[in-house]
Amino acid sequence: RQSDGRVVQFGIVRLDFNAVSSAVRDEIQREQTPLGRVLIKHNVLREVELKQIYRIFCGPELAHHFKLPVGSEVFGRTALIYCDGEPAVELLEIVTP
Repeated sequence: RQSDGRVVQFGIVRLDFNAVSSAVRDEIQREQTPLGRVLIKHNVLREVELKQIYRIFCGPELAHHFKLPVGSEVFGRTALIYCDGEPAVELLEIVTP
């Protein structure tokens, strides 16, 4: 969160850069703007296919990042994001309560 630096989401993505333009790729690689905002800014048509929803109990590392007690319950999802009709992003997101 920009207001106080608190971590509110943990994510891992695998992105196929062949599915986006070089301008989109370059902005993503600068790592200054969230992926979704980059895709919106460049008018990339996005479709999210939800794969799975998870209930997760924080281990020491995740609890540390989220500033939660070990064992706290959080939730996550895996999804596939299509960009302009092409499967482009495999995603795992975990959010704080």
